[in-house]
Amino acid sequence: MNGVVLWSDPAAGKAVVWCEDQGDLAYYQTGSGEEAVALDVGDWIIFDLETRRQQRLVRNPRRVGQGGSRELQGLLQDAAQDADAPADQQAAEAGNCRPARVIPFAPVRRPRVDGPHVVNARRA
Repeated sequence: MNGVVLWSDPAAGKAVVWCEDQGDLAYYQTGSGEEAVALDVGDWIIFDLETRRQQRLVRNPRRVGQGGSRELQGLLQDAAQDADAPADQQAAEAGNCRPARVIPFAPVRRPRVDGPHVVNARRA
């Protein structure tokens, strides 16, 4: 797997990695008996991915590029904030002032009026 280090603590031998498959983040921690790899924010790495207890773990990391994507962390935070903005606000900022019309998946059932009587009305 390929990834970019988003956060690291070289002194503790820990890091958080954004993976190329756009899945959950992967976590690195130097284990006993392993050679410690000092990872810095923005480093591009290749690693073996292990899933244990529903957590993705980085194993055997190898640095491909050093510090090449330091801005990625900020870009991801900005994208997350944009995704949280209401759709109408995003449309207004994009210059499209008309809000979207939401169409429900299930048709709305309304009673049919047939002369003075209501047909197919639901009883409360």
